[in-house]
Amino acid sequence: MKIPAWRPLVALVIAVLAGRATTLSAQGITTGAIAGTVTNDQGAPLEGIQIQVTQTNTGYKTSGVTRANGSYRIQGLEIGGPYSVTARRIGLAPQTKNAIVVNLGQTARVDFVLAQQAAQLEAIQVISTTGAVISNTKTGVGKMISDSMISRLPTLTGSFTDFVKLTPQVTTSGGGVSGGGANLR
Repeated sequence: MKIPAWRPLVALVIAVLAGRATTLSAQGITTGAIAGTVTNDQGAPLEGIQIQVTQTNTGYKTSGVTRANGSYRIQGLEIGGPYSVTARRIGLAPQTKNAIVVNLGQTARVDFVLAQQAAQLEAIQVISTTGAVISNTKTGVGKMISDSMISRLPTLTGSFTDFVKLTPQVTTSGGGVSGGGANLR
């Protein structure tokens, strides 16, 4: 009995589709999230608050920023915990909430109410230099190669290009010496 030519093709298509179905069913959510809102004492939402999430056991840290409506969402967190969530911004008292547990496929809600706090800035110390930082006699990049360096450094050809190669801005590829990206001609 002769097998029709289309039967092996049909069997192959069925096998491929059956294999696809099992791999797709194995996909799923393996993480959780932490989300919430940040408001001030009067209940107004705060934008631009830095949110830092730290897994206490491993030290893993991730962060985000609140949106205009005061909400934030940190996704892709390993399930379990415990997590520590901190909200902070200059001019507001920072706040931390500990022992947050993230469940599989769930979003743990952590809200903050931040109060005003005076920010004390440290004094800036100015250090002056005795010489000019910019010299009007030097107009480009340079490297000083002393005569003792010339006598100590190895050279294959005895040419000055062996020493010019010490400067990062100089290249000798292409048959000549080119400095600072200029054409070697």
